[in-house]
Amino acid sequence: MSRTRVRVLISILTIALIYLTLQYSSNDPNTDASKVSVELYVMSQCPDAEACEQVFQSVMSEVNDIAVIRTDYVGVLDPNAKYGVACKHGDQECLGNIHELCFESNYLPTKQTKFIDWLSCLNRDLSQKGDLEYSRSCALKVNVDYTPIEQCVRTQGRQLLIESIRKTNAKGVTKSCTIHLNGKQRCIKDGDWYDCPGGHEVQDFVRDIRNAYAGMKERTRMNTRLFNIN
Repeated sequence: MSRTRVRVLISILTIALIYLTLQYSSNDPNTDASKVSVELYVMSQCPDAEACEQVFQSVMSEVNDIAVIRTDYVGVLDPNAKYGVACKHGDQECLGNIHELCFESNYLPTKQTKFIDWLSCLNRDLSQKGDLEYSRSCALKVNVDYTPIEQCVRTQGRQLLIESIRKTNAKGVTKSCTIHLNGKQRCIKDGDWYDCPGGHEVQDFVRDIRNAYAGMKERTRMNTRLFNIN
């Protein structure tokens, strides 16, 4: 094969790779392909979820510029249930999950710092998660307009929860809280911390996110070099 054909083939493959990356990103409005994806699979009234979110409030304060965070939910799909899902701690937890999904739908990733602060406020009393007034009061404390969240809860929230549970099931996740970095399981907090080969302290997660980001930047640099071959 001539050098010219090799260059053309490399260019085509590089363009295809870039296209697929952009397509993946565009399918999820909460994903920024240039940043590390942090996914917490939780139940809104679960103490382990609270512990996870407390850790990641500190983690994200250090890596907010290079990572995007979102939560998805653990439950059992049930068409006969009020919200289409059976939640471990009852229907109010399902509603709490919906509140959080509606915040994400309206404000992430641009206001992810406020999202984490809002979760921290909600976590002061797990039993009230799912209560509309409690949720609104925490939004006011972090200076976020709650109107679009409330509208979402009353309209598309149920479907958002069902879709979130489907995503969690597709990932094979069953424990709250399960942590994924860039789509790969990193750690579980379920009573104890386990399956955490890199550790479970704040700085352990910060280190791994920074390393993942550096790897992504290097791959982007290499792809750019290949693309510019002539």
